[in-house]
Amino acid sequence: MLEQLNTGINSRLWGPVLEKAFADFNFNNDRRKAVAIGQFMVEAEEDFSRLEEDLNYSSAERIMQVFGSHFSNEQEAEAFCFQPEKLANRVYAKRLGNGPEDSGEGYLYRGRGLIQITGKNMYQKFADATNKNITDAVNFCTTPQGAANSACWYFKDTGCLELADKWDLDGITRRVNGGAELDMSKRDSQCEAALTILENASGHSC
Repeated sequence: MLEQLNTGINSRLWGPVLEKAFADFNFNNDRRKAVAIGQFMVEAEEDFSRLEEDLNYSSAERIMQVFGSHFSNEQEAEAFCFQPEKLANRVYAKRLGNGPEDSGEGYLYRGRGLIQITGKNMYQKFADATNKNITDAVNFCTTPQGAANSACWYFKDTGCLELADKWDLDGITRRVNGGAELDMSKRDSQCEAALTILENASGHSC
């Protein structure tokens, strides 16, 4: 069903990968699968091509829109345009389990996978859940299966599956995207479209 949502998705690759992740993390109904796919298509682009967070911002205005609480004004943010490592180390410093700005952990533990899990604490939690060390967990998240597994694990770990059963799309977006709640209407429409396709399908395979 993936190609029905976007012809750019490589369904031969992502279909089996998602089926395995869905089975492993208890995505046992159409609503759970639909909200995951809909959110993935925003977090990792509509064709699942972005498995690492893109922090290469071209404008201070956009940096302020996404990370405004970390800068006093656009003039300060201007110095971080086209500087993804510098930006990550600033905005993720001293939070999410990361060290200070000069530790480099902000960039090291930037978002990865279909849901863009972020921060040292979250990577360590995923590593523990999958019996990996944190370095292996980080690298695993950039592979198709790791990208899917980390995303589905995150949904299960944060209670998104129960919200999916209630079709609480806003609640899921808050847990996936935090207070920014970016692209709300796009997330909703993708989830609705995925659910329609799944419910209309004679077999529920991706």
